[in-house]
Amino acid sequence: FNPDFGWETNKKSEVSLELGFWNDRLSLRGSYYRNRSSNQLVGIPLPGTTGFGSITANLGATVENTGWELGLNTVNIQKGDFLWTTALNLTIPRNRLVAFPDLEESTYANQLVVGSPLNITKVYGLNGVDSDTGLFTFEDFNGDGMISALEDRQVVKPLDPKFYGGLDNH
Repeated sequence: FNPDFGWETNKKSEVSLELGFWNDRLSLRGSYYRNRSSNQLVGIPLPGTTGFGSITANLGATVENTGWELGLNTVNIQKGDFLWTTALNLTIPRNRLVAFPDLEESTYANQLVVGSPLNITKVYGLNGVDSDTGLFTFEDFNGDGMISALEDRQVVKPLDPKFYGGLDNH
């Protein structure tokens, strides 16, 4: 028994529609899902000086995954022993960090942003090219006159694909 560990909380919902036409020679399906999870049991990173890479604990963050899944199946030819079918699918996933109490004081402060996807990178804000020097110029977010790694990398860029899918012929 460990009083510091608890069960992860998941709330899931999904709405789907499946349609078939011409004796299912053409079928369509679509679904929308929304999953929220919180209190995840994860490995929280520790400094290398501790001798351990991480400690297992519950993370107070809330993560939301939503998305659309679409599909189309067709029976192109069906004659005797010959059957040709095609299947096409498309998924449009999204995830975001809904809440993370005390994020700024956590070990994830430079990796996560509330309201943004989980798989992100923080980059410098590009202002353009200086016409005199021909060098790129970047936004100085903290206003200290220097471009520094942690304080000035504030532009969030998602790294996950916007969509994916597949095509199958049999």
